[in-house]
Formats: sequence, structure tokens, C-alpha cells
Amino acid sequence: MEKDVNCSSVRLQWDPDHNPSGAKLERRAIQLGLRGEFLERYSREWIVSVEDISEFVRQQKQNKGNWEELMVPRESVYPVTDVEVAKRLQLSTEIGNAL
Repeated sequence: MEKDVNCSSVRLQWDPDHNPSGAKLERRAIQLGLRGEFLERYSREWIVSVEDISEFVRQQKQNKGNWEELMVPRESVYPVTDVEVAKRLQLSTEIGNAL
């Protein structure tokens, strides 16, 4: 397993997920790390645009504690139907849970 990590251009890590106030949630969030060719291609080819959202963040910070007014991205479960891929990603068979 460690050999795979050392040779891979993509690293997968499960981290605690957090709500908008910063409190930890029971679910886990996937985090991907890129290096080598993947990082090079991501930085030079796959990024479509970069936008400064500092003002938007300042405005949203005013909604702290009022989650109904907070604008956040809509999330959905990405279905992994290949059993071997799910096993390699350490996904459980229950939707939305990680091992």
C-alpha cells in the first residue's frame, strides 16, 4: 500500500467534514492531493478560471449563525458503482458513508 502511495500522482485522504460554523460532522470528506503530471496538467490545462471571491466571503460571514441565509454549494452523492473502485476508495456500501 505504501508503495502505491509513493508512486501515485493522486493521493486520497478521508478527513472529518465540518459544518459552516466549523464544528466537526460525523461524516467524512474526501480530500485529493495531486503531484507530478496530474498537478502540472491541473494547473496548466484543467483550471478554467480563477475568481477573487473575498467580498462574497465577507458578505456571507455576516450570516454566521443564520444558515438559512448562507449561500453554500449544493452537494450530491457521487455514485461509485464499480465494486473494486469502491473498495480501493474505502467506501462503505451505504450511501454517503466512508469506512
